[in-house]
Amino acid sequence: MFPQNFTDKHLRERIFFPLRFQRRESQPSHREIAKQMSQTEPLQGVNCQTSINTTVQNVIRRLVEVFGEEMAQDGVNTAPLIQRQRGKKGAWEVVYQWLWEDKFPRWQLDWIWQGLVKQADSPADWIRFTPVNPGDRKLVVPVGKTREQPVIGVNIPSMMHIDLEGDAGHLLLLNRGSESQYVMCPSAAFAPQNRLTGETILVPQLGAMCEDMTFDSLGKEEFLGIVVNRWLEFPWLKPNQEEPAPIWDTERLYQLWVNLEAEENWRGFYQAFKVVEV
Repeated sequence: MFPQNFTDKHLRERIFFPLRFQRRESQPSHREIAKQMSQTEPLQGVNCQTSINTTVQNVIRRLVEVFGEEMAQDGVNTAPLIQRQRGKKGAWEVVYQWLWEDKFPRWQLDWIWQGLVKQADSPADWIRFTPVNPGDRKLVVPVGKTREQPVIGVNIPSMMHIDLEGDAGHLLLLNRGSESQYVMCPSAAFAPQNRLTGETILVPQLGAMCEDMTFDSLGKEEFLGIVVNRWLEFPWLKPNQEEPAPIWDTERLYQLWVNLEAEENWRGFYQAFKVVEV
């Protein structure tokens, strides 16, 4: 956000940002923040109050420069934030709200997801898709030559094959697409049973609400399989028809991550697919 080789102006902005935008119930005034800035070692004795309004505006303008497009997608009108109008207040409150309610949850979700992916293995063909005729669960297309990035045909009913024959325990399978993220196993929609039995798992399972699965958007679909010896008793992981395919959000992924950090013997498996026209 702010250059490492900073000028005095950038130094003030770097120190101001965390003082203004850290999360707390009672927010200090800009005058109070200016006093705190003057007490920091780099600005010891400097009168920051005379330039505090300029510092505020520069920081907000910088945030809009970097995140303006993302903020607009979230419905934030960025124009008033950078137009200095006398008597107008509240620009920093708008930015504060966006940072904590929109930007940070997305960043945190992506940070945890990428951390779990880095700890996962990617054995060939542990998960694959084969097209099926509607109502014909027995049709299995032979596996072709492994591609660098496997593909799924868009708008083609398919079955998922999960081959973790060498593993025992309970399977948690998370799916992350460009627009959504679902728990596929266990779920009432696709896989109510998540116990590994030493055999290839066919999803959707018999007894699931869906008979097949279809990806209707081009793009990238990621799958993260997590195998644990002791099952995670989270309410959102109990298959039910009220939430057939549970959506995992930042709060749920964080809850999972905290528990896995305390679990020594979990194993992870990752694979990304490209959804393409066939």
